[in-house]
Amino acid sequence: MAAGHVLIIEDDSRIAELYASKLRRGGYEVDVARDGVSGFDLAGSLLPDAIILDIHLPRLSGLAALAVLRREEATSSIPVIVLSNDDTPAVMEEAGRLGVSAYLIKSMVLPQDVAETLSDLWHGSAEMAGSLRSAAGRPPHEKAPGAADHSAPVLVVDEHAATRQMVQTALELDGYQVLGAGGGDAAWTLINDYRPAVVVTHVWMPGLDGLELCRKIKADNTLRQVKVIVYTVGITSEDEAKRAGCDHFFLMTSALSGLRDSVGHLYALAERS
Repeated sequence: MAAGHVLIIEDDSRIAELYASKLRRGGYEVDVARDGVSGFDLAGSLLPDAIILDIHLPRLSGLAALAVLRREEATSSIPVIVLSNDDTPAVMEEAGRLGVSAYLIKSMVLPQDVAETLSDLWHGSAEMAGSLRSAAGRPPHEKAPGAADHSAPVLVVDEHAATRQMVQTALELDGYQVLGAGGGDAAWTLINDYRPAVVVTHVWMPGLDGLELCRKIKADNTLRQVKVIVYTVGITSEDEAKRAGCDHFFLMTSALSGLRDSVGHLYALAERS
C-alpha cells in the first residue's frame, strides 16, 4: 500500500525524476507534471494527497496555478510544498498568503529534506485523522497517551488546516497538549480561556494576524508569561517580529524540528516564570 499520493509540478525533468525516485523509494505514489497547466489539470483529476510545486513553470506559473487550485473546491485544501530557487520576498509573501505548508529553496535542500518535510506533513494529517485528538475532539486538559507532564497547553494558530494540523501533531508527538485555532480572533478567546504556555502562530491571517495577536498578548499584564513564536515562509522580517514582542521567529523554509526545539525551550522558560 502506498504511503500517499504526491504530485510533483516541475519543468526540469532531471530534478523531477530525482525527487520522484526518492519519494517512490519511500513508498509514495508519484505523478509528475511538466508545466503549470498540466499540473493544475492533474491535481484536479488525481486529487493527490500533497503537491510539490516549482514557481517558474511554462504555460502557467506556480503561483498562478496555486491561486487557481485554492479557488477550486476539490483542490482548495490539498497541502502544497513549494520547491524553488526563487527567494524573492514578494513571491514568498504571495505563496504564504495562498497557504503553502513550506517554502523550500532548491539550492539549500536535498531530496531527503523534501522527503522529511513531506513526512512531517503526511504524519500530521494521518495522525489528526486517526488516534491522536484534535482540539475539538479532546479537552485541552486531557492528555494523549504517553504525554509528558505539561500542565499548560500549546496553542497553534493558522488559517490553513493542513499546516496547522502538521504543526499540532508534531507537538503532540513531543508530549504537549495542543489546541488549534483557525485565526487570531478565535485564538484570543482560547488564550483567555486556557492560558497556554506557548502560542505558535502563522503571521498572515484574516482579521487579527499573528503579529497583532502577539502585540495583544504582550500588552496584557495577565498574559506576559505566555511565550509567542511566529512562523512564516519569509515574508516578515525577524526585526518586525521582535518589535511586536515575539519571543521567537521561525522560517518555514527550515526543518520542522527547529520549531519543535524552540517550543521546548520557550515552554521550559514559561514553566519557570
